[in-house]
Amino acid sequence: DLAPGLALIKEFEGCYLKAYNDGVGIPTIGWGTTRYPDGRHVAYGDVITQEQADQYLANEVKYTYDTLAKTVPFWGEMNANQRGALTSFAYNLGAHFYGADGFKTISGLLHDKRWTNVPAAMMLYCNPGTSVEAGLKRRRIAEGKLWMS
Repeated sequence: DLAPGLALIKEFEGCYLKAYNDGVGIPTIGWGTTRYPDGRHVAYGDVITQEQADQYLANEVKYTYDTLAKTVPFWGEMNANQRGALTSFAYNLGAHFYGADGFKTISGLLHDKRWTNVPAAMMLYCNPGTSVEAGLKRRRIAEGKLWMS
């Protein structure tokens, strides 16, 4: 079920039909799209339709969810809200976060099924000292609440 994660992604990404700076210098369009389905990177000046934005989001969320289902242990034992929280987290930080450098804490918790500690681990990924820190803190708190519900 993609609905819980999709709702969070839409809430925190917002939708912009003209390419913009995502806050850390990456051209972004639609619901947080940085690369088109054909592999091209979004460029400043690009414009898309709402239908394209929604389709890009659907494609990327499905890819993210499917990647997590293959890589995160105990995925099938998680409830829809836990899977949704991780999908939102991975949509923001990359579908291949599990086991990657920089994600040892959350990967270890998921591996060891220490699920009550996952929300605190999510808070480690807020880009402290940047212009996007406050927004990422709000997102991580929301993901943690969804995870725990």
